[in-house]
Amino acid sequence: MSSNIINTTPCNTEDRSGASSSSKLRAKMLSLETISQYFYMPMAQAAEEMNVSVTTLKKRCRELRIKRWPNRKLYSLKNLEKCIQEFGKNEEELELLEKERKLVEEVPDLQLEEKTKRLRRLIFKRPKAAPDQKQLLLDSLVIGLLYVFRFC
Repeated sequence: MSSNIINTTPCNTEDRSGASSSSKLRAKMLSLETISQYFYMPMAQAAEEMNVSVTTLKKRCRELRIKRWPNRKLYSLKNLEKCIQEFGKNEEELELLEKERKLVEEVPDLQLEEKTKRLRRLIFKRPKAAPDQKQLLLDSLVIGLLYVFRFC
């Protein structure tokens, strides 16, 4: 007598989307606090560190209302802090940038303040100077910094 009983237990744990239940579980365990620890890395590297795929990380970020991975924004703010320290330490500017960086870590889609945008343009978009013009450029940069933080 042959048995025509069909085995109803699933052979694999994948659903229609192709994602296994273990990867879905791992993705759901990714909280904003956990993900925010990896904001300073590129997304691919962060996904690898968290043992999830980039697609899974992107989906979880969308669920958490993170539209864009903030790696480049944070890197830019970090470089801006470094440049300001090189041109002469101004505590007010450094405090503003540190506060802004912490806000971006908490709310990744946050737009930068206008002062910070102007400061970025002033430092990163400045014209390249010949060696004999460096002091002149440095003086104009300091004047520009004073303008941005005093009158804006």
